[in-house]
Amino acid sequence: MKPIALAAEPPSQCETSTPQDRSWLPRTPLLQDLAPEIQQQLQLMSSVRTLRKGEYLFLEGEAISSFHYVLTGRIKEYYPAGDGGQCLRRIALAGHYLSLHQLLSGRINYTYSAMAIASARCWSWPTSLFLELMHREPTLALQVARVLSENVEHSCRHACLCRKTRALSKVAGYLLSKNNQMVQQRRLMGGREPTIRIDLRPVELAAAEICLARETFSRALSCLDERNLIRVVHGVVELVDEEGLKQISAVH
Repeated sequence: MKPIALAAEPPSQCETSTPQDRSWLPRTPLLQDLAPEIQQQLQLMSSVRTLRKGEYLFLEGEAISSFHYVLTGRIKEYYPAGDGGQCLRRIALAGHYLSLHQLLSGRINYTYSAMAIASARCWSWPTSLFLELMHREPTLALQVARVLSENVEHSCRHACLCRKTRALSKVAGYLLSKNNQMVQQRRLMGGREPTIRIDLRPVELAAAEICLARETFSRALSCLDERNLIRVVHGVVELVDEEGLKQISAVH
């Protein structure tokens, strides 16, 4: 397979990946099960970016240059509102792809903004080089389709949560969903820490993600804590009774 020519210099915001980064990258959803030579090319054309809290990964209207995979941290995706406000799209955690779907949309500009709400690290791929490889390698194109279909499934599940009428069932389902995402990412990275802690700070963003007022969301957290289903310390949640949460989340 003819290798794709890479840029002579990496973008100024990029840094050198660590051996640990490179060791588990082939196990991430987009690269897993691909031929080693394709994995190698994808690794060579990628770079690692570190974002400080409050730093933007990209802004609505900017030319699309890359898509990203969150390694650590939390990134807020939102649509700027005309009155200077924001409409939350999603809180992306480790294991999420950002702007991958725009590879296939034909758009040339980002349609939303992405900002770190905690320090974060991402793998980034230049869209032009990635598209060239994807057009030449059908297995990579199929992998992109598979990852995007999983994103659609997650979005459908999220929409179902937002339609629930009881705040307690919404919050229970939300916590289970976040926990499952973090467990999957921990397995990819080979982590062995048994306890998953879900950082919900700032709580108003977590509440907005499932269309609840901050006060309602906080009351539901307190109620679940009082029932010994979760443990909450300064906005960081640990699940204590997953089965109990599943029973509550099933209530409409």
